Amino acid sequence: MNPVRKAFNNRLVGDSDLMEMLPNGEDDVYYRRPVDAGSGPYIVFGPMSPGVDDWTFTDSMQWRVWMIKAVHYADSPTDAEDIAAAINDLFNDVDLEIENTRSLVCRRVSEIDYPETRGEDTVHHVGGQYRLLTQSTG
Repeated sequence: MNPVRKAFNNRLVGDSDLMEMLPNGEDDVYYRRPVDAGSGPYIVFGPMSPGVDDWTFTDSMQWRVWMIKAVHYADSPTDAEDIAAAINDLFNDVDLEIENTRSLVCRRVSEIDYPETRGEDTVHHVGGQYRLLTQSTG
C-alpha cells in the first residue's frame, strides 16, 4: 500500500471515537470509491492531486491534496457533518506518520458540503480537502 494512503487509512481507522460513528467501523472506510457501502454513513478518502515538488534553497518538499468525506443517505446532513468534524479534528494542522517521509503539516484547504439526489434518496457529502506537505527521508 502507498505509504501516504496507509497513513491516512491508519489515522482514520485508528480513532475509536470516529469508528463508533460508523455502523460497521473500519469496514465503512473506503479508498477512492465505496464498494457495497449501503446507505452509510461511511467515509471515502483518496488523492485529488499527484505529488508536486517544491524547492527551497537547500531542500525539496512535496505537497499533495487528499479528499476525505463522510457520505450518508439521509434526510438530514447532521450525521455526515458530525463525522466530518471528527475527521477535521484528526487531520487539520497535524503531522502524519508516513513511512520514509517527514510530514511537515496536513491542513484542510477547502470544504466539501453538498447534497445530491439519487432516485428518491438524498445523499449528503461532507468533508474537506487536505494539503499534505512532506519531505523524503529515505
